[in-house]
Amino acid sequence: MTQRIFIIGGEWIYFKIYSGPKTIENIFINDIMCKINLLIKQRMIDSFFFVRYMDPNYHIRLRLHCTNINNYAFILHLIYKTLNRYVKDLIITKVQLDTYTRELERYEYNEIVHFETFFYYDSCLITKCLKRLNCTDQDRYKISMKFIDSIMDICNFSLDEKINFTEKNSKAYFLELYQSDCTIGHILNLKYRKYRNEIEKCLNDESKHCWWNKEIKKNIYIMRTIPLNILTGKNNKLSSIIHMHVNRMYRINQRTVELVIYWYLNKYYRSKKAILCNLK
Repeated sequence: MTQRIFIIGGEWIYFKIYSGPKTIENIFINDIMCKINLLIKQRMIDSFFFVRYMDPNYHIRLRLHCTNINNYAFILHLIYKTLNRYVKDLIITKVQLDTYTRELERYEYNEIVHFETFFYYDSCLITKCLKRLNCTDQDRYKISMKFIDSIMDICNFSLDEKINFTEKNSKAYFLELYQSDCTIGHILNLKYRKYRNEIEKCLNDESKHCWWNKEIKKNIYIMRTIPLNILTGKNNKLSSIIHMHVNRMYRINQRTVELVIYWYLNKYYRSKKAILCNLK
């Protein structure tokens, strides 16, 4: 039977680390990740993943999977030493240990472990990229669009399926965030035209020599081996994977970012289809 709840002292260690969006991202990427990589190298943990959250204060939720609960105290003390100096300097306002409750209904009982593995590789990809990028928003968009396009390729989406999927999600977010405000759609179309050349370069073969594209390909290659039925439930799982990727990649306003990404991708795919139709 799949375990739902992991309390303190179990195989999953669950931290909530509170600070401002930019501050906690810098601490996480440049300091906490060094300790996580050390723990992985020493085989004390075999995976981790993080999400950003407000409840109502901004924080990162970090989950570490212990290979042996006898190492629990060592792992806890290592993270304590890393975080405590920031707490003393009032940079981190609060650190909590909490119970990890798996979202089994959302991700399914028999596939939750595969999703956790998927989130692990996504977390690895994002932390590597953000550390190297110096956190520029333009590159974050490029990486996310390329990643999402690659995930749809894993699902063997045709061009028409990519168009339908991105349109469905862009419409859902547009309705949620802006109701029927036509001016927002006009602004998004203008922005797409402004960045169109960069978006096309990002999504076609011209980006193949970019370092971040190589990182994406490396992670996608591993992700393909995860026995995960992403498309069960009318694409809901795929939407969830993308939603969590965007949450990790961006500090704030992730739902707005998700709308913009789906909008741009949909415009790109429609343009690509029009070109292909004209060639026939």
